[in-house]
Amino acid sequence: MTCASRATVRGRHGRPDDEKYLYVGPWTHTGSAETYAGELDFGLGSQIDGHGVRLAWFDHHLKGLRSEVVDWSPVRIFTMGTGDGVRNVMDVQTENAEDYPGRINHGGYWRDEADWPLPGTAFTPYYLHGDGSLSPDSPGADVPPSTYSFDPKNPVRTIGGGISVGFRIMVSGAYDQRGRPDTYGFHRFQDALPLNTRADVLSFQTPALEADVEVTGPIEMHLWAASSAVDTDFTAKLIDVFPPREEYPEGLAMNITDSIIRARYRNGWDSEELMDRDGCTSWSSSCTPPPTSSSAAIGSGWTSAAATGPASTSTRIPVSRWDGTAHGRWRTSPSTTRPTTRRTWCCRWWRASPRSSSSRSCFLSSAKISRNRSRHASRSSRRS
Repeated sequence: MTCASRATVRGRHGRPDDEKYLYVGPWTHTGSAETYAGELDFGLGSQIDGHGVRLAWFDHHLKGLRSEVVDWSPVRIFTMGTGDGVRNVMDVQTENAEDYPGRINHGGYWRDEADWPLPGTAFTPYYLHGDGSLSPDSPGADVPPSTYSFDPKNPVRTIGGGISVGFRIMVSGAYDQRGRPDTYGFHRFQDALPLNTRADVLSFQTPALEADVEVTGPIEMHLWAASSAVDTDFTAKLIDVFPPREEYPEGLAMNITDSIIRARYRNGWDSEELMDRDGCTSWSSSCTPPPTSSSAAIGSGWTSAAATGPASTSTRIPVSRWDGTAHGRWRTSPSTTRPTTRRTWCCRWWRASPRSSSSRSCFLSSAKISRNRSRHASRSSRRS
């Protein structure tokens, strides 16, 4: 059960709260048997036998058998962090190289809790400041806004995160937020620069932490923004900034969680409302959609950063239509017939070879093949 669904079903279906459980691990989609997510490894104790957990659940609730479920706490979560941060380079023997080959020893631990959010949680707002700082102090009323210009033909690329499909063109998990032009899974990067060097990405960062800090619970971005377009996208990303060390002399910027929201849906998915051009609008966005949460321990000397900007890569989230027209309306219109070639394009796109230079080139070549086949079929019918 996810954090959001647990809150939804609380008190429903005639079952008491002590029969509703929340189990949150550090994995990517279907990765509960792995010890890592992206470039971070959480240790051998982080993995679970997902099938075994489900079997114990069904044995207890469907067959009435006694299983490990009877000893579960209402909430069991994995807090990421507490590792030494050493990157274990392939083919180089380090202390933890056998357990964490080629990844950073990030560590973490399991904990049992009584409820979610955790009882006694201190919800702490952090504010974005015009000088690029991130602080619990509220900015003054006369501070000018932070601005950027966005070119929809050059969207910000996606690096890691909560990706559940499309692994041929995107990777999931935690990654240093910089481009990798020659690496499989990083779509269409032209350089190896950090994302926050782009003019259309705004970064806000805390000073180096003087003591260890734990971030556990739901994470939200409350945004006040104006745009010259009537519809656009805004993203928010919470980042754990690693200090420089021998293995990574420039430091690392590891994504913890992220979110994206389309302006027209700021009041809910069932209520569309375009923005007023250049009129300030406020809304909140839970990281990530659908709303989930995070638990991470950030060590002293580290910093936290928030980045906000325009839409993510069009391979993950299509860039919004700034004129206010919506994507995909032809898919649901009862009076519109879906073109046969579109269905063929989609199927062949996902079957593209991972060795291809880009998924877009495979997409276009498949479209060309489909059109040629359609023309050939038309000629055959004429001859007959």
